[in-house]
Amino acid sequence: MTVRKPERVGIGEYVVRTFEEAPGGLAIYGLGSCVAVFIHRPGVRLGALAHILLPEPPGEPPPSGGGAFAAIAIPAVVDALRSLGCRRRELRAKVTGGAHMFSFGASERETLGERNIRAALQALAKESIEVAGMDVGGSYGRALLADLASGAVRITSLKREMKEI
Repeated sequence: MTVRKPERVGIGEYVVRTFEEAPGGLAIYGLGSCVAVFIHRPGVRLGALAHILLPEPPGEPPPSGGGAFAAIAIPAVVDALRSLGCRRRELRAKVTGGAHMFSFGASERETLGERNIRAALQALAKESIEVAGMDVGGSYGRALLADLASGAVRITSLKREMKEI
């Protein structure tokens, strides 16, 4: 039996792959206040994973590496999937992360994790992409593995049992 190692997606990156290109799936390790957005076309074994650091760029024009920002990464991923023959209405998204990682400085202000979640959901809505599953918020880090064959996202954490969305 051959063990297939997943392709790792770094902070501020997004990756678009077919199952044949990444049979072990796409993975993010150490996801805290960042948000991971997996967009796939069910039944086609094709998808993309974005590791979003911030809601939007701090100014104009955006710095290189637009994958770091929800407002730029999600439209770019959708465009890439559309260039491979996917229609917008066929795409589904799964969103995870956006944790509040530090207890100091508690206030009524929105946390970075909450801002990242909101920005990702707004960008998906603007692109008319249905959200098929979410595991967001909390105060714990996560790791995830996106399966390009099934579209499942398996989420693990030291503080809770594995969850699949």
